[in-house]
Amino acid sequence: MGEKKERVKGRSEVQVENWVEEEFRGIELGDRRLEKRFYRMGEQLSARPEAYINQACEDWKDAKAAYRFFDNERVTERRSSQHTAAGS
Repeated sequence: MGEKKERVKGRSEVQVENWVEEEFRGIELGDRRLEKRFYRMGEQLSARPEAYINQACEDWKDAKAAYRFFDNERVTERRSSQHTAAGS
């Protein structure tokens, strides 16, 4: 975990987690499991924005879950961005 902290430019893991929670508060994907996965992916991807998905995720299980998330028919750009429009 220490190596991961060094890769976050000027931010600790706690700051990354708080940023993800603040930025995407209120997102509704229609399934609590998808929402939980969304936040976890957000933490991992924002901690290493330069990395490929499989590199940013902590292990293969998380990488596979991220790929499944993006392939899920219930997850669409419109649905995941509705919270942004509502918050503006």
